[in-house]
This record gives sequence, structure tokens and C-alpha cells, in this order.
Amino acid sequence: RETHIHYGPWLDRQRDILYKFFFPYDYKVAEVSKPLKVGDLRRHQHMNVIIDFEAKATLTILFFREEATSSINLDIANGSRVQMQIPWTVTPQGFTTQIVADLYK
Repeated sequence: RETHIHYGPWLDRQRDILYKFFFPYDYKVAEVSKPLKVGDLRRHQHMNVIIDFEAKATLTILFFREEATSSINLDIANGSRVQMQIPWTVTPQGFTTQIVADLYK
């Protein structure tokens, strides 16, 4: 049941393709989301993604340094959790994606 997760430049490009498909860039300053009025349909404020590790996992992050491929390996014990909150609305202060990771060795 051990899991191996590899994240590197190729996967990041694929992530970018998916983001551009589902959330295309409009290349303009994000406008503050208008408050809802009585009778308006509710709007999702953000998307939560939670990853719970029920077994040991290894995360390998690949990157380039001086034209050579290098990597960082991170062993993650069961009971670890990663939570992400991705905003779908814009406040007057802007928006911030939040990532909280409780990783056990």
C-alpha cells in the first residue's frame, strides 16, 4: 500500500494545462466579487482539497539546477494530511490560496 508521488516540471506543465482549461486566464486585474442580493443563487466561495495519507508515502520533487536534474525526497508517515483551500471569489484584499500540511515522519 505504499504510495510514491513524483512532482516535477512535466507534471507542473500538465497542471497548468488543466488550470487554463477549467479556469482560463482573462489577463486583467481581478475584480472584487459582488455581494449577493436577496434571491440570488448561492456562489461557491472556495474549493477545499484534502489528502489523508492512510499508509506510508514518498514524495519526490524534481527540479533543474545548473542544467542537471536534482530531486528532493520526502518520506511521509500514515496519519499525515494536506489541506488546500483554493478561492473562487475575490475580496477587497484580493485572494490567497492556503495550503496546510501536517506531515509525520
